[in-house]
Amino acid sequence: MSVKVYHRFNPFIPPGIKILIIGTFNPDVPCNAAHFYYSRPQNHFWRILPAVYDYPNLKKASPAEKQNFLSIHHIGLADLILSVNVETGCECNFSDQYLDDKVLEWFPVEKAILNHPTLKLVAFTRKSFEKIPAIRHRIHQVKSTCQSASIAFAFLPTPSRGITDQKLLDWKNVLNI
Repeated sequence: MSVKVYHRFNPFIPPGIKILIIGTFNPDVPCNAAHFYYSRPQNHFWRILPAVYDYPNLKKASPAEKQNFLSIHHIGLADLILSVNVETGCECNFSDQYLDDKVLEWFPVEKAILNHPTLKLVAFTRKSFEKIPAIRHRIHQVKSTCQSASIAFAFLPTPSRGITDQKLLDWKNVLNI
């Protein structure tokens, strides 16, 4: 028996978007307490990204405050996966390795790229792709579209697993285009 799980949020793409940051999946299930992209407790995205722009920590900010920050800096957020089909009882397994062969629908990143002429950079919040061949293939399709459209593409260190000076420097180097 299986169940279809959808993404919890719509992509956030502000007017005049210059940077699109892409993750993998944020399931709309009761065990996921995230109130916006990258808002799980173990994720440091909302400490790292504001620091890139010398802005205070937004980890505990409301979704509206986060969206305002993103809009000011012309940053959009989306995930590669829109829906998956998982075994009943496994809805709370958010692991990319588990979800890799269960994708039903991908976010049409190529359409977002081609429909936003102000876009300058697409960045993916992951650098390693071992044991996730479908996600690896999908991100390479996105990278190819970026290259064809003369849009920069980069990999960011994961915002999970803590924040270090080097991680912050890496994010600054990628995002300050």
